[in-house]
Amino acid sequence: MKGILEFDLPKERDDHQLAMEGSRWRNVCYDINEWLRKKLKHEDLPEWDQKLYEEVKDMVSTTIGWYELNLE
Repeated sequence: MKGILEFDLPKERDDHQLAMEGSRWRNVCYDINEWLRKKLKHEDLPEWDQKLYEEVKDMVSTTIGWYELNLE
């Protein structure tokens, strides 16, 4: 089985660029999510910081879910 993406360049240059960068954007999302997880799990944060990190992590996780991304 093969999956082939074709683009009509230069007309679809932006779409082509997004497709080419997809795995790097996935890595950005994964790295941010992991950084937040480690902060919350391993650091003794003040209550305000704890709440802020939790809120941001929830937002990142929710957004990842909305776009049905698999970070594993």
